[in-house]
Amino acid sequence: MTTLDSIDTARPDKPIWDTVLRYGGYNGLIAIALSMAFYLFGLNIFSISGMLTGSLLPLAASIIMAVMAIKHQRDQLDGGYIKYGKAFQVGLIVVFAGSFISSLWNYLLVTVIDPGYIDQMKENFANSSIGSSVPPEAMEEALQGFDKIGDLTQTLLSGAGGGLFWGLVIGLIAAAALKKEN
Repeated sequence: MTTLDSIDTARPDKPIWDTVLRYGGYNGLIAIALSMAFYLFGLNIFSISGMLTGSLLPLAASIIMAVMAIKHQRDQLDGGYIKYGKAFQVGLIVVFAGSFISSLWNYLLVTVIDPGYIDQMKENFANSSIGSSVPPEAMEEALQGFDKIGDLTQTLLSGAGGGLFWGLVIGLIAAAALKKEN
């Protein structure tokens, strides 16, 4: 028989799927909003400021969403405790899901919404400092690489690879910082 003042440290181990789908969806929506803003404002992603903005903002959003998801799982569902492995899974899947959703959006953007966007990207690349440093014999091959953006399989594989890489990095670091075991 337990008394009212005894400490019950046993907490149920809640599944992570509600958390990762919710925060992964938020991560994907943020990435879509950023991509739309870059598209609407005509950000040249091949300029120095464009590269920094186009990569740092989505990365920061992924970090924030992974941290928020791990904290939510730990504090709201698991009674204030979360093991490293579970926290890592939450962070990894949130980043991966956001990247996958963003990849689908980018595919729709270049194939349905604005099929001419790939040609604009090629032109921006050729006129950028990066493009001007590419040897002429390699320029044609580099420009052909842009055509792969319109291929669904290639786009999803690229998004999955990036999501897996950044999910591993962010998940490992966030899980180490936020784990809290009994």
